[in-house]
Formats: sequence, structure tokens, C-alpha cells
Amino acid sequence: MKVIAAAVVGAACGAGWYFSLMAALERPCGYGPFACSVSRPLLYVPVLVVLWGAAAWGTLWLARVRPAWPVALAGTAIMTALAFALVLALLALLRWWALPVVVPFAGAVGYGLVAKATAGYRGRVRRR
Repeated sequence: MKVIAAAVVGAACGAGWYFSLMAALERPCGYGPFACSVSRPLLYVPVLVVLWGAAAWGTLWLARVRPAWPVALAGTAIMTALAFALVLALLALLRWWALPVVVPFAGAVGYGLVAKATAGYRGRVRRR
């Protein structure tokens, strides 16, 4: 159940990250097309990754997925890397309308994998 809850949170945060990034990139910019196309993604992508990672941590904690912090931290990193890799690898096959599906899928996979990996973690290291 923990993996499913984490995957749902990951998909929701992935969709929220994608749509907030698209909304931020549509804001007007008065510095010229090259400066805006380079500087804005370099600024907005990391800020939104951190904000949606914090939102994922809070949502995972409220959903009683324990421990929430490694799932949120590593899940956000895996989601970001997987989303960019999928977008770059499938750019020739996909059209831009498919991106809102790819990013939440990457979020669900990333958060689900980390939740499965940390399923038995209780904050202690077992020694034999």
C-alpha cells in the first residue's frame, strides 16, 4: 500500500511540476528571446523541483508513508532524471501533447521505486 500511495503522490507532484513549469515559462520576458529561453529554464526548473519535492514530502507524511523524507528526496531526483531522459529519448516519437503524460509517469515510477526500496527501513541499521 505504501508503494501505491507513493506512486500516486509522485504522479500528482510530477503533473503539478510540469504544469507549473509551463505556466512559469509562459510569463512575459523583456530581455530578448535568447536570454529568456536560456535563463528562465535554468532558474525555474531547480526552484520548482525543490518546491514540488517539499510538497511531496508533506503529502507523503500526511499519507503516512514512512519514512517520508528519503522517498521525497530520492523520488524527486529519480523523477527529474527519468522525465528528462524520457523526453529526450522519445522526442522524435512523441508530440508535445504527450509530455503531460510522460512527466507524471516518471514521477509515479520514481516515487514508487524509492518507496519499495525503503519499505523495511525504520531509521536504524541492523547489525549482525
